[in-house]
Amino acid sequence: MAKIFYMPLTGQLSADFSPSTTKKVASALSKFSSVFINLPQQTQVHAHLDCLRLTGKASKGEPQRALRCLAPPASGKSTLAQTYARSVNTAVPAGENSTPVVYVSLQNNATSKRFMQSILFGRNASDVGTEMMLKRRIVDDFAKNGVELLIIDEIHHASTRDDSTPLTNVVKSFLNDAICPVAFFGTPAAENLFRGNRELAQRTQIVCDIKPLKSHAEDMETLAAFLVQMDRELVKRDIFRRSSSFLHDHAVECLMEVSEGVVGAVARILQHALEIAVWRHADHIEMFDLARAVDEWAIPQGYVNTNPFLRGRA
Repeated sequence: MAKIFYMPLTGQLSADFSPSTTKKVASALSKFSSVFINLPQQTQVHAHLDCLRLTGKASKGEPQRALRCLAPPASGKSTLAQTYARSVNTAVPAGENSTPVVYVSLQNNATSKRFMQSILFGRNASDVGTEMMLKRRIVDDFAKNGVELLIIDEIHHASTRDDSTPLTNVVKSFLNDAICPVAFFGTPAAENLFRGNRELAQRTQIVCDIKPLKSHAEDMETLAAFLVQMDRELVKRDIFRRSSSFLHDHAVECLMEVSEGVVGAVARILQHALEIAVWRHADHIEMFDLARAVDEWAIPQGYVNTNPFLRGRA
């Protein structure tokens, strides 16, 4: 264990790796993974997705529009897309044979055929046949099941291929052939894909990229609000009995520095700190746990070289 600068106020100093504690840690991590907190930027993306979907529904038979949402890795963009799809699809009245939103994640080695096969595989439909047959099958399935929006995640994988033109042509055909609107999610590496394809860029009329938070007052308040909501969820879900120490001003500043403003990275640090706290039977996440989480996760992952929680505490 690294040199200790913060002493824990609850629980014990070292971890208890007994079977019973292991079950508690697994339960806590499972509960934590189900927490989703909407930030202002994420709420805006959901609103744009709704607008895109409803506009497409009202203009069936006409060429459709697209949306792009690019964000740094660990920003929670995939969770954002999946949460939106799940919320819309679960709102469909019982008995209706409808799946308004289809979500598909583009694989690193995706071709136009593999892309269409991944859509059909997720729809429990046959993925055997020529590209023309696959597309016809998708069109029929989307019409039968009332699909109103296709979300393509990890779109940056298309920009890393030298032969990405066939894939982007298939994607554009979903728009030009009036099949449905399309929402692209990915990292900033996908910017070249849009800059290098004028027709795709023109169809992508909504740009709602998610930028990292900055260390100015407004964004610091946004991060603090996120931490307040996260703290409430940890207590509400019976992970901890009382509020945690990451509401301290120093903790907010340190988390902003370590994460470089990427909220998903903040969540991963909290997850690791939560695990440390539960292993040692603490009743909340303490500064001790946050400092160790940075030492044991953020620094090895290359987020920072030094631990701001320990700065000036030698």
